[in-house]
Amino acid sequence: MSRVTRTNLPVSKHLLKPKPLNSGTVHNHLSKKRENQKKFYNRGSQPLTPLHNSQVVRLQTEKGHDKIGIVKMAAAEPRSYLVELEGREYRRNRRHLLLVAEQHPQASADPASENENIWSPPGVPMSPEIQPPTHNEHSPGHSGETPIQTLTECSTPRSRYGRPLKPNPKYNT
Repeated sequence: MSRVTRTNLPVSKHLLKPKPLNSGTVHNHLSKKRENQKKFYNRGSQPLTPLHNSQVVRLQTEKGHDKIGIVKMAAAEPRSYLVELEGREYRRNRRHLLLVAEQHPQASADPASENENIWSPPGVPMSPEIQPPTHNEHSPGHSGETPIQTLTECSTPRSRYGRPLKPNPKYNT
């Protein structure tokens, strides 16, 4: 098991023979490298907060965290949870669950919330006198409002992003 050298100089044959390394020193060297990498990796990491029953979470898919589910219980495996999504149960690792402060869509579809509106305080049904504002009330053509200054009325020229264009004084000769 010798190798072809890259030189044309004569070399002693015993220098070309392979020398096996001590497996104990190789193992110690690898374990020290692993411990060192673990130390630097764990310096910036922290454990995720545990989830509790009936918390609303988003499940990670190929498109991102786009599915909303409810945590049913912690699974037997470490850091794993059983999550109910669209009537089915899934087991997911804590890394693939995102805790959100949203309401589950099925929870907001109860009959008591049908009479509520986002414009009224929670628990108060919407009365016919209170209606959400419409876009017609805030249109520029509405009487009583002053029209907003348009770009044609500006004295300084502006870029298409609205910044004023100042001519370079170096070229004003």
